[in-house]
Amino acid sequence: MIGIYEIKSNISGNRYVGSSVDIKHRWYQHKWQLKRGEHHSFILQRAWDKYGEKEFSFNILLLCEAFELERYEQYYLDKDEVSYNVNPYARPGRMERADEWRKNQSTSISKWWEENPYEKEESTVSLSEDVINEFRRLFGLKPI
Repeated sequence: MIGIYEIKSNISGNRYVGSSVDIKHRWYQHKWQLKRGEHHSFILQRAWDKYGEKEFSFNILLLCEAFELERYEQYYLDKDEVSYNVNPYARPGRMERADEWRKNQSTSISKWWEENPYEKEESTVSLSEDVINEFRRLFGLKPI
């Protein structure tokens, strides 16, 4: 089966949206990675670890042709809240779009800090090296 699928939390309703030319095989890959604690979406992995497999459902959203996967996956990513996806774009290989997204996020964050100077001074966050390296990995940067 070719199409778009979701992995949905039965507790929170949060979901991960993906696409595949072999949905059944992709589901087995997701489950294998999640059970081993190695899923690329660390957000989904944390929820899976906390709630367990029985609290998640795997649903097919749409069956389509292979050439339509990117378009429909992007539609579902844009349409609803998909809080388990770490990349807001369908096809991770489309790095020019991911680079644009990172630049927009950086600009938004910088602007917020400029507009909220008191918030910046009062809040201090200490991140572990592991957390920093995970973010650097997500954004294609070398670990520190």
